[in-house]
Amino acid sequence: MKKKILVAEDEEEILLFLKLILELGGYEVITARDGGICLSLYEKEKPDLVISDIKMPVLSGLEIYEKLKDKTKFIFVSGIVTEKDIPYELVERKMFFTKPIEPKGFVKRVSEVFSDG
Repeated sequence: MKKKILVAEDEEEILLFLKLILELGGYEVITARDGGICLSLYEKEKPDLVISDIKMPVLSGLEIYEKLKDKTKFIFVSGIVTEKDIPYELVERKMFFTKPIEPKGFVKRVSEVFSDG
């Protein structure tokens, strides 16, 4: 059974890029264009992983993380913030990627997240 990933990203080109590389990596991908939609889809779909931008409309990636961190695995992608802006536990576990995303390394890290249990 394919792992299900919810990607929250407000920039359409990046959202489609992440969806494509993850689907090519063998994952089922659900997308959200803002933090509010992301939370609604999480409750409906119960994905195995949430990948989120930091700065988005309605709710930021950090707000989503605070609400879901005890329920699912989480990876941040962002082009604006630095590691000091990300919760330490995510930086320490290499769960933060800066844009632009390098596809092979990103999909490899997603695979490792699922292997880590």
